[in-house]
Amino acid sequence: MIAQRKVRTAFAAATLVTGLLAGTTATAAAAGSPKEATAGTTAAALPTCTKVKHHNFRWVPAASNGSINCVMGRGSQSAAVKHLQHTMWYCSRYKKNISRDGKFGPKTEAALKSVQRKEGVNDDGVYGPKTRKKMHFPISDGSPGVCGRI
Repeated sequence: MIAQRKVRTAFAAATLVTGLLAGTTATAAAAGSPKEATAGTTAAALPTCTKVKHHNFRWVPAASNGSINCVMGRGSQSAAVKHLQHTMWYCSRYKKNISRDGKFGPKTEAALKSVQRKEGVNDDGVYGPKTRKKMHFPISDGSPGVCGRI
């Protein structure tokens, strides 16, 4: 656990320095709290995903303020986590055999890392804007197993 925090802290520092050198700002991972790095955004932390929102004919994780630009990772517990788990279980593209209990634990993190690799996203096990843009979500027209990007 301590080693993971040291890695996250080093990653956060490297991300901020890289962003500053490139002339952009970045959101970085603070030790112990999930924040998927997003170049071109302000240094303010993104809100945590806590609920599910209907967006472009799909249900996607969202923050309490309704923003779909949110993050969640190990330790998160919410309807958004449960929906992420359901998405990884339901969509034929992923078919991850994980529980859908709303608790973001090691199995959810491992499943998300696998999805991130499949979609060509940094496999850090943290759900955020970069992962959302690449992930496929269930289409809300009633088509069983049919999923797509938003």
